[in-house]
Amino acid sequence: MGVPNNLMPYIQQVALGQREALSVYGTDYNTRDGTAVRDYIHVVDLADGHTKALTHLFGSEKTFCKPINLGTGVGSTVLEMVHVRCRDCSSACRSTQRRVRRACRRVSLIRMLSSTQTACS
Repeated sequence: MGVPNNLMPYIQQVALGQREALSVYGTDYNTRDGTAVRDYIHVVDLADGHTKALTHLFGSEKTFCKPINLGTGVGSTVLEMVHVRCRDCSSACRSTQRRVRRACRRVSLIRMLSSTQTACS
């Protein structure tokens, strides 16, 4: 079992009993529940975005690159994501009781959202 680098695999591993608990960093941010807000997207949407970017890049005579963030422009807190997973899988409900709230990280963004302006233009 590798160490995940994003939230959903951690939640899943705790739900499956592969990890002891979910560490939630930050309890007193100025957000709906005190946890950080991020613009979470599904991995399939991320892959689809990369495929479309490559199709555009190789199908165009233009040779410039333009950074584009993929996202919804709407954020969810860490605990909201835990509760969404709880809705989808009853075993994940047990993981919500096995979470450890930790102090905020020294350098941590409270909110990080993607702009959808480029996608809509």
